[in-house]
Amino acid sequence: MSHEKPDTLIKKLVEGNKPVYRPFFVRKELSCYEDDPLLPLIKILESRDEFKVFDDERSRYSEQYYFYYLSLKRYFEDLYYSIKWDNDLKWVKQS
Repeated sequence: MSHEKPDTLIKKLVEGNKPVYRPFFVRKELSCYEDDPLLPLIKILESRDEFKVFDDERSRYSEQYYFYYLSLKRYFEDLYYSIKWDNDLKWVKQS
């Protein structure tokens, strides 16, 4: 529970988030998530298997991580335009 006065809390909600002043580089941020951190372990476990299974927990995990990466990519691109709009871009593209 917040101990702030209701006026202050409402003011914070109306004003929104503070602007982001540092540049946001989509490629740089995505490069942190490109490589699956568990990929070396998955390769070791797959090399120890006697027979190949096409659909198991490891393959489902790899697919889920890839979809996670794709969703971050879409989110970061939208975030980039949002930050750019808030900081300096105040015109609308006309077609």
